[in-house]
Amino acid sequence: GRFWHNRNAHANLMVSLLLFEDFHTPSPAGKKVEFSPPAFQNDLALGYQIVKAQLDEVYRINALLRVGLAKLAQARSRAEVYKAVGDSLIEVIDFNGFAVLRQIEGIMVCTASSAKQLIGATWRDEDHEVLYATQKPTLLGDAHKSRFWGNNSQFFQALHPGSAIHLGFHAENAPVHIVLTHDAVNGFDLADRDILYVMSPYIRQAFENVAYMREMERLATIDSLTGISNRGHFLELATLELARSKRFGHPSGVLMIDADHFKQINDRYGHNAGDAALRQLAAKVRGELREVDILGRLGGEEFAVLVIEADRAKTVQVGERIRAAIESTPIVRYGYSFWMTVSIGIAVSSTSTAGIETLLTEADRALYAAKSTGRNRVLSISNAPMPWTSGEL
Repeated sequence: GRFWHNRNAHANLMVSLLLFEDFHTPSPAGKKVEFSPPAFQNDLALGYQIVKAQLDEVYRINALLRVGLAKLAQARSRAEVYKAVGDSLIEVIDFNGFAVLRQIEGIMVCTASSAKQLIGATWRDEDHEVLYATQKPTLLGDAHKSRFWGNNSQFFQALHPGSAIHLGFHAENAPVHIVLTHDAVNGFDLADRDILYVMSPYIRQAFENVAYMREMERLATIDSLTGISNRGHFLELATLELARSKRFGHPSGVLMIDADHFKQINDRYGHNAGDAALRQLAAKVRGELREVDILGRLGGEEFAVLVIEADRAKTVQVGERIRAAIESTPIVRYGYSFWMTVSIGIAVSSTSTAGIETLLTEADRALYAAKSTGRNRVLSISNAPMPWTSGEL
């Protein structure tokens, strides 16, 4: 085995064969003897060419696989993983169709396929867990006779499998099922199955990498206590939305929300109760907003909302709903029951020409005015008393 993988050994063999001559046989006097290689030399040369062709094909496949694995390693989303898998396999395996299935709420659902009509279709196989336990891909020479396809006529009609390779594994704590199909019976061979087997841990790792990056992005943008956007993410989203609204000349309103006497809640009931109060506050605010509105925690007990396409009257109305919802809902945690109120400052850009930082600054002025005039109220910059006296916030 080591001999055939050594290119120097190949060259030495060929030179030896070409120079081979039986020097024990005397030549007739005055007559030149033609060189006649023995029969086994031709057999060895033919064998060499066959093995060399096989090795060249292995080198070619290895080179293509390295490119494919590099694409998998660079994938940053599931869609990119699907594309990298398809691009890599099509170079080294001759197949006519494919499908990728993921388990969603206990059901195997097609999430990518060469047949677009299969996206979202359900794969039915009561015993599919066996597939994920085998580790190695399953090669079906005749898909017509397979139990995998017996209850999946929709997939059968769309992919027309004469033969198929099924690969199952777990990624992101859920089963994943990759299917390659060939129109011909016995269209795949063991080498095709083995190539997919070699790639399977890299495909699985690519899915895991995407999940890890998604979680890192979530941690970088989401406030861990309340589950809403953190300050940086709120500012980013609000900036993009204000730019969009500015193009269409639509107004936008900003709410600055601050819990009243929050320090007293922490001092009297403890920080766990204070955390519970902030989580409930965020949930109540979210419940009074539309899906398009943007909510973020700026820090501590201070929150901000960008109300999309809202004038001053609409923004004040949203603020009053939030204030009333929080005031009317007790916080019951850790054996305590207590109430909380909020003060809200409002700023509005009639055509969204002001930047988010400018709007937050104006809303913050209105918030401090609301604090200084009694708390548990909503004030906009237009009706905030100026100047106001400072005091405990």
